[in-house]
Amino acid sequence: MKKNLTLFKIFSIVTAISLLLSTSSNVFAESVKTNVVPVLSGFSSRVFAQGTSSGTKQPDDITTMGGNIFIGLQNGVGSDGAASSSGQTQSTIQEYDQAGNSIASWNITGKCDGLTADTANNRLIATVNEDGNSSMYIITPSAAGAQQVQHITYKAAAGQTLPAGGTDSIAIQNGNIYISASAPQADSKGNFTTAALFQAVINPDNTATLTPVLMDNATANDATPGAAAGSKVTLNMSDPDSNNIVPAESPKYAGQVVLDDQGDSKLIFTDKIGTPNQINTSLPIGNQINDIVWATSTQGTLYVTDTADNKIYAITGNFTKGTAFVAAPNDSGVGGFVGTIDLTSGIITPFAAGMKSPHGLLFVPSNSSVQAPPLTGAIPTVGSLTSKVFAQGTSSGTKQPDDITTMGGNIFIGLQNGVGSDGAAASSGQTQSTIQEYDQAGNSIASWNITGKCDGLTADTANNRLIATVNEDGNSSMYIITPSAAGAQQVQHIIYKAVAGQTLPAGGTDSIAIQNGNIYISASNPQADSKGNFTTAALFQAVINPDNTATLTPVLMDNATANDATPGATAGAKVTLNMSDPDSNKIVPAESSKYAGQVVLDDQGDSKLIFIDKIGTPNQVNTCLPIGDQIDDMAWATSTQGTLYVTDTADNKVYAITGNFTKGTAFVAAPNDSGVGGFVGTIDLTSGIITPVAFGMKSPHGLLFVPQTQQAPTNTTSQTQQAPTNTATQTQQSPTNTTTQTQQAPTAATQTVAKSALKGTLPQTGSTLDTTVFVIAGVILIAVGLLIIFKKKIVDGLWTIFKKKTVIE
Repeated sequence: MKKNLTLFKIFSIVTAISLLLSTSSNVFAESVKTNVVPVLSGFSSRVFAQGTSSGTKQPDDITTMGGNIFIGLQNGVGSDGAASSSGQTQSTIQEYDQAGNSIASWNITGKCDGLTADTANNRLIATVNEDGNSSMYIITPSAAGAQQVQHITYKAAAGQTLPAGGTDSIAIQNGNIYISASAPQADSKGNFTTAALFQAVINPDNTATLTPVLMDNATANDATPGAAAGSKVTLNMSDPDSNNIVPAESPKYAGQVVLDDQGDSKLIFTDKIGTPNQINTSLPIGNQINDIVWATSTQGTLYVTDTADNKIYAITGNFTKGTAFVAAPNDSGVGGFVGTIDLTSGIITPFAAGMKSPHGLLFVPSNSSVQAPPLTGAIPTVGSLTSKVFAQGTSSGTKQPDDITTMGGNIFIGLQNGVGSDGAAASSGQTQSTIQEYDQAGNSIASWNITGKCDGLTADTANNRLIATVNEDGNSSMYIITPSAAGAQQVQHIIYKAVAGQTLPAGGTDSIAIQNGNIYISASNPQADSKGNFTTAALFQAVINPDNTATLTPVLMDNATANDATPGATAGAKVTLNMSDPDSNKIVPAESSKYAGQVVLDDQGDSKLIFIDKIGTPNQVNTCLPIGDQIDDMAWATSTQGTLYVTDTADNKVYAITGNFTKGTAFVAAPNDSGVGGFVGTIDLTSGIITPVAFGMKSPHGLLFVPQTQQAPTNTTSQTQQAPTNTATQTQQSPTNTTTQTQQAPTAATQTVAKSALKGTLPQTGSTLDTTVFVIAGVILIAVGLLIIFKKKIVDGLWTIFKKKTVIE
């Protein structure tokens, strides 16, 4: 009995300490609770697993077999197999269960770029060294120890040669193995003419015979939106990368092999591959991507490897079956996000952001329903940024918010009301836009109507007035709105006239910027000449005359000469512009890291920014920066605290984003017809790369940053013409979920999703409930253990106190 009591004492203490330590020592459990990325409303994210800073790291390709997850970690090895800075020459294939627990691992020499499951043979196939010295490995987890890893070397099919570059991704269909041929070498004319995709046959002598099934210069049907039916293109693939089998659930290209020509932003779909009837189809897409997968069920988990951040994320929610997802790494034009892709238009829409460099994707279906977070009116944002709906239009009245400005502490927004781009009446008969004034709580203060579609709106604060342009595509003019003037004088219509020797634009006018009293207006919708060149004005300086006219003088032409700011361009290299779509313009503030004080013009359709120094002088200098996407507006954070306002024209809302800003950060808005659309991002003014920071919008257009020092105190007066949207805090909470999924083990006993509306729809899975339960249980067990150990002393002490009390009484 005494021995049993001692054992129980030891057990109680050890158990209690173990329970307490388990709340902080389990890497995966802690990650689940604290590390998430923002995802669209109705989905939640968690860290599934992560590498270490000094050991296994850089997760890349990912696959599943036997209900478990397998990930290739590259460990810093070079793309041709060169040793890492630490001397590491091997990658690691890591097996996890679906709770993120490590099960087994295997090392293979080289940098693992491709990894897939050959489920029919219960084995994994991996490729190494995408840029040279490439080979293959077979990993059979069920084999005897020494037989689990086999090294396979390549040999060319008869009459063929091995690739000069390397091999990368692997896909298997009906027992046929397809491997992409990466890093091809161009010929003397700059053309790529070697194999882009091989069929591999693994031989008994540990070799694999590679037979080309798609060439870099193959002929393909042109799936470019608007292309003539049956038109052909000759491919010139410079960067074949990932490949996959399009599942039956996809709305297009089901059953075909898809190859991602990453650097050229194209997807190549191959039907009847390897047969005389093979058909290739080329779809230009909105961005460079690294991987593509499909949701094959409404319930399941989308896994994402973030190579640069050393993490693997798991995203759950209610998926739409057949949705295609793509991963955009950090060197893409728009980088650091996972998006959905429209397989007709090629447009990509951010779905999850806040990652450093997502690479590999895997969707694992489930038969069990997932409790998704509730939908909310806010939008998901990255990092410390938070969002709320500031104001919104109505379905039948004032609607389609576009440009936005501030004056006197209030916010002014141009609502286009469905009016056509040349001033044509809306379907409702409406021919006027509305300029709406709000206080900074989103309450409606006043409004003014102007005839035409309002495209440009800015504050001329020196003269306490607003300037608006109408009709970006034709029949264009200007309005001045002076809120402090007498009623009939508040709105003045201004007609354009050309400066001597010039003509008015054939298109229209759009955005307005003011610097040192000079008014600059972009000349939108230019007309090309007979050779397809654009040679008219891109930007005017406007002088407003007493007779309600404005004289327009060109200060930048569509075909101006500019310094080439393309990364890697020779210093001092010049380019001749051919701007087809001058759009928004702004003054770059002093806080910007580059181009401070210059005028910037967005050549939207050509994905370029034109920076103009010493504008309108003989010493004017133009600089052209190619950027990663078509954008509609720009704004800079001029303070660490403030509000970034975003107008979502298609969704009839205006959002307010707050948080800790980095002074000088440039923000851009990408509307829904951009290559990557429906988001606001930051832009690197050296590389032109854009990174999403707020998404889930239909078509963001106008941007405005108001520093906190300019923000008026909020009030609670009711809004005129506006639904109340300025609630300070919203909370979203989903019921806990303890259902076990088929193919997916639960990662925590309870998951709670809670976030204020100021966090948009950034779900944070995990809960403090687990920790609380562990702590309470631990305290109770420690107390019981101490009671048992010191029972006699405690009883004697209490008896002594009782006796003393009795004597006193």
